[in-house]
Amino acid sequence: MPAPRDLRCGLTVEIGDVAMVVRAADLERARAMAPVVAELPPERRAPLVEVEYTATATPVPSRPPDEIHGPLCLWREGTVLRLSYADGRVTATATATSIRVGGDGVDLADAWRFVFHYALAHVLALHGRYLLHAGAIATDGGALIVTGASGSGKSTLVLAALDAGWSALSDDLVAVRPGETGPEACGIAKPFRVPSELLATTDRTAGGRPASRDRSQVSGHEWKPGWVRVRSVVAVGHNDSPHAALTPVRATEAVELAVAAFIGMGDPSQLRPYLPIATGIGKHGGYRIRHGNDASTRLLEAAGALAALGAP
Repeated sequence: MPAPRDLRCGLTVEIGDVAMVVRAADLERARAMAPVVAELPPERRAPLVEVEYTATATPVPSRPPDEIHGPLCLWREGTVLRLSYADGRVTATATATSIRVGGDGVDLADAWRFVFHYALAHVLALHGRYLLHAGAIATDGGALIVTGASGSGKSTLVLAALDAGWSALSDDLVAVRPGETGPEACGIAKPFRVPSELLATTDRTAGGRPASRDRSQVSGHEWKPGWVRVRSVVAVGHNDSPHAALTPVRATEAVELAVAAFIGMGDPSQLRPYLPIATGIGKHGGYRIRHGNDASTRLLEAAGALAALGAP
């Protein structure tokens, strides 16, 4: 994890193959930012985007927001995105070249995590990369985009894939772009956290601070860097039996899964160029994997389902 003083001075990292300099105005905000940027690779190229977290909130539009996501309100003004968190106590403005987050009076780490992901999705789209709330695992045959809501088992499937010899790009955030032979994916590196009950069934160990009472950070893994051709999409969920269930889905549903994972889908100007990528991800169909309900065998069951999709 980067030292808070590094973020005070400015740390240049790569996110979705875009160079960004990330900076905090003070140590309190540097500590809040650090877990989110902990595993982002350092970047030597000159930054194209400046990211800053300060104590000063800025005004947001007085009109009703274009989108509401829990405590977060979004206003879209062409290539500018404005955000308000917790009734304006933290606000943000995102453009093609900057993300400015500011405010106080809330849990600064929670505010940063919530605001930054939406702001990042907006900025990356302006650079031709589209941010998905998804994981991604890969074999020589290409990458599988792993979709599902929070708590659906994305991290569980990624852990099962790693244990079975697959590569993993990320367990929660993936950028995609058009490539010469079809869509390509690049993981957004972040700390890897899984349900704590799974650690007893894997050789991997916990590392770092516990994420919560029921989730633990995993050590001893490496995220696969760079862009990987996308092969298909897998939606995860939970089964009501001890066994994992693997079912194919048709192309139409697979495309819908890819669209639903796009964080910027509320912006028509970003959704339009993303739709051909989503079509490319799902055009050959996809899969659903429902995890078994027995924690002691869940990883083995998931690995068995993955084996049916192609050995690593």
